Parts: sequence; structure tokens; C-alpha cells
Amino acid sequence: MDQEILSDHPDGHRPSSLSGWRLKWYTIIFEADTKAGQRFDVLLIWAILLSLLVIMLDSVKALHTDFETAFDFVEWGFTILFTAEYLARLACSPNPLRYAKSFLGVIDLSRSFRAISRCSCRRRMYCSMYVSCACCACSVF
Repeated sequence: MDQEILSDHPDGHRPSSLSGWRLKWYTIIFEADTKAGQRFDVLLIWAILLSLLVIMLDSVKALHTDFETAFDFVEWGFTILFTAEYLARLACSPNPLRYAKSFLGVIDLSRSFRAISRCSCRRRMYCSMYVSCACCACSVF
């Protein structure tokens, strides 16, 4: 499997500062033109879409009332997943600080804080860059 991941890059381009597990992770996470990179990207897109679906469903008052605990559990699961993905990107990046300050790095970080940045109101709607809190009009960005 390691050879498949490292050998199916068409031009053989690899950051020279990476080796071992960091190179393997870099190839999977940042190289969208490898088989492993494509699988990673598809799984990540599905996770993002499902996360947005959960946020939309949670914003429906009747569903929120009936499934509040389930929505909280699922949203925290996505937050943990997105935080792990962000930390993995930092760990395998040739220049972690540069990635963290880049546009995509800031977007990735903002996904990690969706469930952490709750409104402090009674309706417990989530604040994020996608959804503003309906009861107190707060937003993260």
C-alpha cells in the first residue's frame, strides 16, 4: 500500500523535507491526483456535506426539539473529525505555520470550531461561518 500511495503521483513531485509517515500523510491529504488523495478528498467532501445537512436539520425547530441530543452528538463527532484533519494537515505540511496562515488553513480551522463556538442563548443554535444564530444574531466570522 505504501508503494501505491507514493508511486502513483504522475510527476513524482514530493516536498524534499518530508519522509516516512509525514510524506505518506502529505501524499494522501494534499495530493488530489493520487488514488489515495482522491479517496481522502471524496470522504472529506461527504463529511462536509453531511455536517451541513445536520446543521440545517438542527435549525428546524421541531427536529431540534425532538433530536437535540443526537444532533449535539453528531455535530461534536464532525468537530472532532475536522479538528483531527486540520491537525493532520499541520503535522504533514512542509511549512505548518505557512499552511495555518493560508486561506485554506483558516477555512479548515474555522470548520474545527463550529461546535465549540455556540451561542449562549436558550435555543442553543450553533454559530458558524455557514449559519448565524437566529436568536442573538451572532456569528463567528
